[in-house]
Amino acid sequence: MKLKDKPALISDIFKYNECSILIIFNTNHQLFSLDWLLQKRSLLLDFYSDNILQVNSTYNSLLVIYNSTINDFYSTKMALKQLLLTNDEPFDFNFRSVIIPTCYDDEFSIDAKEFEQKKELSKQDLISLHSGQTYRVHFIGFLPGFPYLSQVNKDLYFPRKSQPRPKISAGSVGIAGRQTGIYPVNSPGGWQIIGQTPLCLFDAKQLKTFLKAGDTIRFKPINKKEYYKIKSELQQDINFQNRFVDES
Repeated sequence: MKLKDKPALISDIFKYNECSILIIFNTNHQLFSLDWLLQKRSLLLDFYSDNILQVNSTYNSLLVIYNSTINDFYSTKMALKQLLLTNDEPFDFNFRSVIIPTCYDDEFSIDAKEFEQKKELSKQDLISLHSGQTYRVHFIGFLPGFPYLSQVNKDLYFPRKSQPRPKISAGSVGIAGRQTGIYPVNSPGGWQIIGQTPLCLFDAKQLKTFLKAGDTIRFKPINKKEYYKIKSELQQDINFQNRFVDES
């Protein structure tokens, strides 16, 4: 497809700072999808491997970070557009499938009563709706290892707290608006907390995140005994959590 045939696919490209360019895509375009966006991210990293430090993705954009100052923005911008809009190679990704064991016990689901009172959802309804669907990791952000996932069931839409808590425990699973996510480290936060996973989403020693953009995940309800058993196993061997990942 020719460059002129796809003018609406890119909404805007602008210089973010002296070393970065932000590309915003039109999510209503027929070609746009999470797989398409991640394929373009991979394409940029491969094509400009000597010039690009990293490419960060969001729901609808790519932030291209160069390893030096951008001296000719116009030429760089046009080269990016040409590359992004004229390469439509088939997707060749093997995205992982990850199970997130999650305990929804009262000790961890500290905001479950909010759903019961304001959404008229029983605890079991909350668990069934949240764990009953598959999610995709769109990108990692906010905190190292924090996954932004595809939308929850519409019956679970719930606004974030007007006053954030000063501390949310690592592993806490929350809902804010239409999103669900997992706090990778202890942090202030305003999401509605409905459970907790014993998995480690960010390894500070190795600077590694457990989840990756494109991953497919499901939340698997577990009881407190199972929660603390997995927690104990991880304290002995962080690689224990790889048993929850299907690489095929």
